Amino acid sequence: MTKGWTIGEVARRTGMATSALRFYETAGLLPPAQQDARRWSHRRYDDTVFLRVALIRFAQAVGFSIHDTATFVQGIGTTQEPSERWRDLARVKLPEVETMICYATEVKQALETGLARKAVTWELCTSLQEAAKRYQQAESD
Repeated sequence: MTKGWTIGEVARRTGMATSALRFYETAGLLPPAQQDARRWSHRRYDDTVFLRVALIRFAQAVGFSIHDTATFVQGIGTTQEPSERWRDLARVKLPEVETMICYATEVKQALETGLARKAVTWELCTSLQEAAKRYQQAESD
């Protein structure tokens, strides 16, 4: 789209508040909207804003902080090798994301089992059993 997207258009299409988009722009998660006073009365984003919003949402869904999300998005969509800071983040976050995938897989399996009208047993959820054992064995304050 050659005319670009106003912040209101981006907000409507993504379901995100304009204040959130402005915050993400200020925090460096979104590239600054451009203004050409000769052609547009409002600042405009290019089409890549939708990729960035999707990436921000994905990072938030797996528990990234704003600071971590800023680091993460700066290493995506470039032709350059990720920075050392980005790789440090990846080293920390990758095990966390793998754990989330494991938990989500077990919850998915339990949901699918229940939808198939089969009994959902504790044995299906090995991570749940392991967590319960850790809680049981933990020292109380």
